[in-house]
Amino acid sequence: MKKRSVVSSRKGAGTPTMGSSRSPRAVGRGARIPAFPAQAKRPPEAKICGVNACLSRFSLNSDSIVRAYFLEDTVKLFKPLIRELARTRRAYHVVSAEELAKISGTLHHEGVCLLARVSDCLRGHEVFESCGDGPLLILDGVLNPHNLGALARVGAHYGVQGAIVLVDDDAEASFQNSSFFRVAQGGAEHLQWGTYLRRDVARLFHELEDRGFELAGTSSHGPDDLFDTHFASRVAFVLGSESTGLSPEVERLLTLRLRIPGTGLVESLNVACAASGLLMEHWRQTRVQSSPRQRKRPQSGPELLVTSSHHWKMRH
Repeated sequence: MKKRSVVSSRKGAGTPTMGSSRSPRAVGRGARIPAFPAQAKRPPEAKICGVNACLSRFSLNSDSIVRAYFLEDTVKLFKPLIRELARTRRAYHVVSAEELAKISGTLHHEGVCLLARVSDCLRGHEVFESCGDGPLLILDGVLNPHNLGALARVGAHYGVQGAIVLVDDDAEASFQNSSFFRVAQGGAEHLQWGTYLRRDVARLFHELEDRGFELAGTSSHGPDDLFDTHFASRVAFVLGSESTGLSPEVERLLTLRLRIPGTGLVESLNVACAASGLLMEHWRQTRVQSSPRQRKRPQSGPELLVTSSHHWKMRH
């Protein structure tokens, strides 16, 4: 299959080469030899797959796209992106399904794969210092990219400003891969992501409380019923991994230990399902109800419509 690509090249200028008549200027004894300028650190790159994830990246951060790969069937959907890549002399390729699976590393690429520069995770305090009045997510031991992608999708829908992942070392902060972006369905672009060392969590929580955030965690045996709790707009929802839950040093610092009502037939919910329940109730209280006795639908904003078991539509 024919590949289409646009690449740019630029010749260097002013650099002496072997055989050149130009010779370097002699440096006298004791003279200071100038050091080579330090090269700027290149931002990390990630593969982004999935139609919604790639459209969101193009819409919100098109300059970060390095190159793109498409199936013939998805070219029409991405014509604006292809025109932009051609205009800025960045490469794109139309490839077969077998080639795209090999390039993207997954069979769930949905006919498109972008190679894009991604930002390093912020430090935890940089996330909440730049946030407004929306809620935050604090994730204790949640490192699975699929779970983090699902949390990004849920968080974007309910107005989460940012997410802070508690880690034991910086090596655990490399979760922004193709699975993360694909599962997020474009939601990752709307949240600021940061990390914070778990051993310093007391300092993090103290700083959050100083800025007016309430610290609310989940526990299947927690004393506070979710539907009996009144939330302020600024809440940091603290969620643990499905296998171990919240660590003891994190749980004892919470101001609220929330229990999500249900049948009790299962021990716990998936972390993204739990986050969805918490954030939906927070949205209902702070964005939908104008008073405790009067319910009011949002005047604007997207609404999710279930059209089948596998497809969603956005309606404004």
